[in-house]
Amino acid sequence: MDPRSWHRSAGRGNRRNEELRDDACPECVKLACTICLNERCQQEEQEDSSSDEIVISTTAWDACRAVIPCKAKVHFNSLVGSKVEMVTSEGLPFTMDVVKKPDKTYIEGDWSYFCCVYNLVHPDTVNLVYKHNMRGFHLKPYNPRGFLKQPDKNNATRGDVLILEGCLYTARMPTLTDSERESLLDMLIEIEQPSLRPLVHRLTATNIDKGELKLPRKFVNLLKLEGHGYINFRLGFDEVPTPIGYNISTDGRAICRWFDFVEAWELVVDELVVFQPYFDASGLCIKVFVPLVC
Repeated sequence: MDPRSWHRSAGRGNRRNEELRDDACPECVKLACTICLNERCQQEEQEDSSSDEIVISTTAWDACRAVIPCKAKVHFNSLVGSKVEMVTSEGLPFTMDVVKKPDKTYIEGDWSYFCCVYNLVHPDTVNLVYKHNMRGFHLKPYNPRGFLKQPDKNNATRGDVLILEGCLYTARMPTLTDSERESLLDMLIEIEQPSLRPLVHRLTATNIDKGELKLPRKFVNLLKLEGHGYINFRLGFDEVPTPIGYNISTDGRAICRWFDFVEAWELVVDELVVFQPYFDASGLCIKVFVPLVC
């Protein structure tokens, strides 16, 4: 049975009436808002907060859903409809159902699946960070010490598989070898990724010898590219960007002339690369990572 389907159905037929988790910290419960259940949510200050980072307290979530803080509710509701995709640092997408009520807003749907994948336990907290340029949220689970949690490789949901399934792949890329798979997984876990799914690609002779990179249509749609323009490419964590021009072809792919970039960083045919898109003040950027394969 697909673990995703099991977690989606968990608790729906027999949801508890009580709102607060039994295993939540007693001191945290004392500080929780009686409406949204979040800690230190001052009910006497009901004005909306327009911050693009929303903190879900440990008292405000359970295995089925998470409640948005009172002061963030109006702003959150203005950003989303009845569904919203949230993506973790590893590029794992989770589709949340949004339930908007007069007194509170909460998210469910894949929330239970997310809890299982990241082994969410009390008193863990979750930050929702809105990304304007992608119109979606970055989902960041933290343990009590403030460290970002990683998918649990040992539970039944196979966190390692989910991380790799969270990537996009070019259509003609052959199957990954065992060593490539392990190296790619290690790299995806290690790097801090924004809320856009990475693209995994094996470099071809056209990419290297002709200096022509064709980004697939699904990646173009994800980035909302139109017509022509420039994308800043960076190799890994290098701070110096290389602006590369692109044009959208008739088949919807983005044709990038990146010969100088290939030459400067000595990329080679058959090398596995990961394109990680993100946005900064200059616009769209793509970090190019090369996993170290043993």
